This record gives sequence, structure tokens and C-alpha cells, in this order.
Amino acid sequence: MSQHSVLRLDTIPGEIIDVICDELGKKDLKALRLSNKRISSVATTHLAKAYMFNLCSLMTRRSLGKLAEICAHPDFGPHVRKVHLSSGRVHPREMRALIERVEDMQRRIPPPTSAQVKRAKAKMQDAMNRSSKEYELETSGDAVTLLAQAFASLRGYQTPVILDISDFEVPRWDPVTLFLDKYNHFHGEPELCFKSTMEPCLEAIFRTKMRFAELELTVDAFSIDPDERGFDTQEMNLEDLELLSSLNSISFDLVNTFDEAGTRSAGHVLSYARSLESLTYRQGCDDLDATEWPPLHQPQSITNRQFGIADTILSSVKSTGLKSLWLEYTPISFQTLVDLLEKHADTLTSLYISS
Repeated sequence: MSQHSVLRLDTIPGEIIDVICDELGKKDLKALRLSNKRISSVATTHLAKAYMFNLCSLMTRRSLGKLAEICAHPDFGPHVRKVHLSSGRVHPREMRALIERVEDMQRRIPPPTSAQVKRAKAKMQDAMNRSSKEYELETSGDAVTLLAQAFASLRGYQTPVILDISDFEVPRWDPVTLFLDKYNHFHGEPELCFKSTMEPCLEAIFRTKMRFAELELTVDAFSIDPDERGFDTQEMNLEDLELLSSLNSISFDLVNTFDEAGTRSAGHVLSYARSLESLTYRQGCDDLDATEWPPLHQPQSITNRQFGIADTILSSVKSTGLKSLWLEYTPISFQTLVDLLEKHADTLTSLYISS
């Protein structure tokens, strides 16, 4: 009878375990962490490197609580390189529309199957739960406390971290982004709540003295609530705002519906980034569809207001060491562009302008 030798996982050399972990997905790495201490340590390191560097959080207590826990974890926190906060909300108005769509679906001829109705009602309930959780957190004022817990942990690691605020949900094109909430079945149009996302972030930054390395701000929808379109930086403490001087890279992706309040707010933040080396600015013009507007006719569709937005943002650059400038889909006045390029002629090494 032949004898079979059994190779125990805990006897495999560490180099081999490293190779194995490189090939495993998130679920398998989580399972491997439950093994013995030696293997768990290796699996934890690989899990942190592969899946903890980009954390996507909704503005719910559960989601921000998880964010704070991961940032405080001694193995996971040091690997966090990006915090993505969604400024999109499931507004009660959207809930009413969703309920009406489900009711209309049930009146269709031929009628939907019971499975289709069940799925639709589950999505509706999921959206309703998320909407109530978002509202509860906003009215409680606890968002600042939870964000401050996360930022305080990140500050202790002294690692470069990006703060990304947009109304996008978890990026489908980025499978390694860790989504920190279960409310991921909402397929409606999120209501942009720019102010009630940005202000708690700034307050948490001021409270913890956190210095982010980069800021990415995306506003691709027009908030119906006028109060949500901008935030009041003029009344903030100047010493606190100086914390923004650590930003060496800023990316603003703003649609042409960005209004005056939002423009002033973004420009004020930009003016404090005195260490800025890289600026990416996309304004976007919904009415400049290349398939509908020939190039010769495009200038006719650009309004003075759209020029004013870009001029306000770009004239807010106070850094003296700008090295990279990327302008895309941005109506900008000639004089503003000339002034900007002359100011940074000695430091600028990369320039990209595209329409």
C-alpha cells in the first residue's frame, strides 16, 4: 500500500504563502485569516494591501462607523490611501417616485411575475431604509464625530491619504474598492447633498488636525435644494483652514450647473492649498455635445456664467509651485489663462488643455 504524505498549510514556507495569497480574492483572504496566527498575519497583510486602500462610505451611521473601525485597525489603517465619501442621498422625493414605479409595474399587462414584484419591493425597501438612515445621521450631528475618529487614526499613521467626495456610488469599474454599506441596490438618481457632506468633513479635519495629501471633488448633478449647493468657508477659523495648505494635488470635476455658492466655496478651499503642485479642473458643458454642436458653433453656446465659474476657480490658485495643470472641457477667458501661465512659468512642467 502506498503511503500519502499530507502537506500541512502551516508548514509551507512564508514565500510560498505570499504567492498563494497574491492569487486569492477578498473572500478567500478573509477565510484564510481564520487559520493559525502565522498564516492569518500574512493573509491580513495581503487583504489590507489589496482591498483596504480605497474605502467608499455612504453618509450613514453604519457606513461611517465601519470607516472609523478600519482606519483604527492596526493592520488595515496604515494601508488606507483614499477615503471616498458619497455626497449622494436617497431623497424622500425619489422614494415617492420609486414607490410609484413599483405600483405602475404591478399594473402592467402582462403582469410581472411574483419574483419580479418581490425583487422590486426589496429594492424599494432597501432604498427606504437607506434614506431613513441618512436622514437620522444628518439630524443627529454625529457624522463629524465618526469622521473625526477615522481621520484621527489616519493622522497617526502619517501616510499620504486622498479625500474624495462625489455623488457616485461604489465605482463598478474598480472592483478592489471596499464598499462599507449594504445599501448598494439603489439605482435611482441620487440627490446631491454637497454642503451636508463637505461641512462635516471640514469640521472633522479641523478637529483632528488631519492633513490630507490630495482632494478630489466631483459635482456632476445640480442639487435641487439651494442650501446644499455651497458651504460657508468665510465664517471658518483661518487657523483651521490653514490645514488645507498640505494639499499638493486637487482635482475639481464640476459640471456647468455648479452655481455661484459652490464656485465660491471651491475657490476658497483652493486658495488655501499653498503647497499645490498638481491641479486638474474639468468644468464640463452638457450643452457642448460634440455630436450636436460643430466646433465652429460651440463658442455660441457658452455663456458668460460658464466663463465666470472657471475664472473664479483658476484665479483662486495661490500656490507658487504649481508643476502640473490639466484643463478639460473648461470655458476659460484668455486673460485668466495668460495670468495663470505667467505666474507659474518657472515651475510648470506639464500642461494639458482639451476641449
